[in-house]
Amino acid sequence: MKSSLEEVSHELERHRIAVFAIIGFLTLFSLLFILLAKDFSRQQSQNKLGNYLNAATAAAAAAPSGIELLGNPGFERSKAWKLPTGGVTITTTTFHSGLRSAQFALSSTAARTIYQDVNASANVQYQASGWINTSLIVSGGAGISLQWLNATGVVYPAPATAILRTDTVATNVIGTNPWAQFTAQLTAPAGAVGARLLLTAAKNSGASGKAWFDDLSFQQMNSTPGPSFVATPLMDLGNQTYLGFGGGLYPNGSNAVPAAGDSAGKMRSSAILPLDGNGVATSGGQIVMLSIGMSNTSYEFCGNSTGCTTTAQAANSFMGQAEANPSVNHVNLKILNGALALQDASKWTSPTLPAYNYVRDSVLTPAGVTEKQVQVVWLRDADAFQTVSLSGGSGADAYTLENEMGQVVRAAKVRYPNLQMVFLSNMTYGGYSTGSLNPEPYAYENGFGIKWLIQAQLDQMANGGTVVDARAGDLNYNTGVAPWVAWGPDLWADGITPRSDGFTWLAEDVRSDGIHPSASGIGKVAGLLMNYFTKSPYTSAWFMATGGVPVK
Repeated sequence: MKSSLEEVSHELERHRIAVFAIIGFLTLFSLLFILLAKDFSRQQSQNKLGNYLNAATAAAAAAPSGIELLGNPGFERSKAWKLPTGGVTITTTTFHSGLRSAQFALSSTAARTIYQDVNASANVQYQASGWINTSLIVSGGAGISLQWLNATGVVYPAPATAILRTDTVATNVIGTNPWAQFTAQLTAPAGAVGARLLLTAAKNSGASGKAWFDDLSFQQMNSTPGPSFVATPLMDLGNQTYLGFGGGLYPNGSNAVPAAGDSAGKMRSSAILPLDGNGVATSGGQIVMLSIGMSNTSYEFCGNSTGCTTTAQAANSFMGQAEANPSVNHVNLKILNGALALQDASKWTSPTLPAYNYVRDSVLTPAGVTEKQVQVVWLRDADAFQTVSLSGGSGADAYTLENEMGQVVRAAKVRYPNLQMVFLSNMTYGGYSTGSLNPEPYAYENGFGIKWLIQAQLDQMANGGTVVDARAGDLNYNTGVAPWVAWGPDLWADGITPRSDGFTWLAEDVRSDGIHPSASGIGKVAGLLMNYFTKSPYTSAWFMATGGVPVK
């Protein structure tokens, strides 16, 4: 009897344990479901900029490894593509990666076509590819084709005698289809001096349809980088000139901040105090130092091209080195990365642009701080796919950059009302570039756009606050329209040739595209940043642990 009772007791115990296990599992599942639902809701409410990062990363990883010849392959800028027939717009509502694509609205039977011409060489192998999305195209369809042109094919449409051959990359994509990539490897025929990549969509009957194109590519395969670019770094150029433009980081060939700017910088540095979320100086507040820029900036600041909001920063990055340095202010200084892949200078020129919402929602808020606590920015950016050197006159991309950077610092002041200081850096050497993203001389000339912006503020303040450089615009820090701006570390060196401080930029410092920094390149730039922010008279009061920030 006792044995039977014990067996019953054991059986009941086993059932009790099983029930508790089931309850525990259901509770855990419910909590997981709630968390996933909250996360889904948060993701849905976040700016669309954060949502495309995975697609952008995947697109970059899937891209063929050659020399990219197309300019503006993802329609993120207003350059390169020709729209001869109308009916095509650049949309921000449907895209494969980035924030834009080319949308073809098929309201009639007329074919819609856009194109881009690039250089090509006879008997050389190329790879053409692109992503297509369609909606309700009954017949006709979307497609990508390539015309190989001789020297007379300089107009659209090209005369028949100029078209040596037409190859198809994609054809007759009809119906409603999600994004799909189409690729073809082709060899240029004898006599070819150029290629025309055409994107076409048409319908022959039925209801109106739409087609979208994104992430196009036309790459020369199995090639090596071109000859290196040779120039004198700005910091070593001094009173010499480049294409008639004077050197030095500051006016008159100098690398030192002029007296008035120096005084203003030190005054603003001393005004940086820990702030609460409403921007009020308080014990226990935070000083937020934020990076703004593109993928290179993000790599160097935190070690990842698409931000470091979900993973720890790399040890060799600026954030990693600062975290490991006991001399840095770890009490009330919060260093955060706001830079992000694909966000060139044009993406930061207005305070209403998505990049700023991304920083707020995906960087500042998860870190427990607000826009009103941002007081320092490291700004390093450029324009992608530049085409006009300073040798080309008033339309040079360096002038465009100066104008855009002026807009950026004003937009940043609107988003971050307590922003006191912006430190700017230039591009690293682009002579290893295998594509058209930021090769030389554009990487070098990027430094002139920054130099002119900083000089514009110095000249304006010396002129009683009246604007003296229309390209840079109003940069008056006394009226609060802009923060105080100055050079951060100068990042450009002429490849393997050491500049005056011994800094070089080697082939192993970049990834396979010749532009984005490798692990050694990240470490080099981060080292320059650490050297600057630990030693500058404009940073020690708030960056260093012994700087003496008044409120802690």
